[in-house]
Amino acid sequence: MRVEKISSLRTLPTIIEKEIDQYKNQEYYDSFVYNDDLYIVASLGMKNTLGYDISISNIIEIDKGKWEVLMDKIQPNKDQILAQAITTPLAIVKIIIMTKGKNTPKEITFKDKKGDIIKKIKVKIKKEKNKP
Repeated sequence: MRVEKISSLRTLPTIIEKEIDQYKNQEYYDSFVYNDDLYIVASLGMKNTLGYDISISNIIEIDKGKWEVLMDKIQPNKDQILAQAITTPLAIVKIIIMTKGKNTPKEITFKDKKGDIIKKIKVKIKKEKNKP
């Protein structure tokens, strides 16, 4: 398995970019298989100040078809003075599956750095619609 961090939505396949874009204002966790690559997405949604961030720190295959994604979520202290700016903290990784179809997970559990479960999801398969 080879993992690549995605730094811009514009570098994603259009079908995945559109899916992520429709949820950008809310906290959102998802995953997609597209062309035998796995995309994992974690978003904190729209925030009104600086100081928020999210990153995917580790991906672990815990069982056949089941993976865990460990994340670091950063939030500012409540008494911290911050600049006001609209931000949408987002982490996306692309996993190039070396054995196409064999190691692709069916279910992913997102956990915080304490090991608490944030969300369990089923992996979605995405395909471009056939053009006439």
